[in-house]
Amino acid sequence: WASAAIWVALDGVVHPAKIKHVSSQYDCAVIKIDGPNDLPTWKLSKAGEMKRDVEVATLGFPGSSQGARNAEEAAIERTKSANAKSIRDFFLDSDFKYVQNKGNVSVVKERSGQGEVIEHTATINGGNSGGPLVRTKDGVVAAINTWGIDSAENTFLSIKIDSVKKEIDQFVPNAVWVE
Repeated sequence: WASAAIWVALDGVVHPAKIKHVSSQYDCAVIKIDGPNDLPTWKLSKAGEMKRDVEVATLGFPGSSQGARNAEEAAIERTKSANAKSIRDFFLDSDFKYVQNKGNVSVVKERSGQGEVIEHTATINGGNSGGPLVRTKDGVVAAINTWGIDSAENTFLSIKIDSVKKEIDQFVPNAVWVE
């Protein structure tokens, strides 16, 4: 019986990780990276107000979320899987580099059952969904990237990080919160 394995790539180094908590309400997870204690960390925003026009960026790894798009790519993936010696053999080197997409806050609003959400123009795709929405002026995590609005071009939503503060504090007792 095989169990799911998680790896996190930081600066080209792959670290194993464990799931500490999965939030069914907010569609996100808290993971613990097994690695040196000096790994980079993010400060989290507990400030209640987020203003219109604040510049933000979505961060993520969209390349690693893409599967085969045609028969030739599917054949390449099967060959890589058959010859794989490590987790890196399943991905391109570019899959381990994060992507940053900038945009601006349009509005902050209450969304039933999900707390406050930030509507913005920083692109969210499959690889940065669940990743941080960062204020570019200070690098503080303001929200968790969630989804785009299909009926509205270039409109994306992220759940304000302080909406999930209670769950984060329960599973990450040393989380750093700033105003």
